Amino acid sequence: MIRIKNLRGGWLFIPDAGLKLRSGQVASVEKLTPQIEGLIKKGYVSQVVSETQANIPSQSTKADIEHDFTPVIAGYQALNAHESVKFIKKCEDLSLLRAILKKETRETVLDDLNARIKELESLSK
Repeated sequence: MIRIKNLRGGWLFIPDAGLKLRSGQVASVEKLTPQIEGLIKKGYVSQVVSETQANIPSQSTKADIEHDFTPVIAGYQALNAHESVKFIKKCEDLSLLRAILKKETRETVLDDLNARIKELESLSK
């Protein structure tokens, strides 16, 4: 088993591995999938070598906030409308939701997406 850690400041969705990781969360996978390898190259995920490394808190920086959501959005777009709405209602990453909003075309999902963005914006004020 290979252990990986989410280094981003928010949720990370890795569809080809079936993972949803919170910031700093460590998970075990059978093998490194193509999406995980891409996330490792971009610095969003690291391979955990020791228990000490798993317990080091991830640092949220401006680079984390202004990063490319392409792998996450690609996985999100593979979801059906019902799964997308479930993902949106659980997501707490406002910048990710805004990135999804730019790509989302399904009207049934757009209403929930806009409502969730407004809800998170009101909580952050």
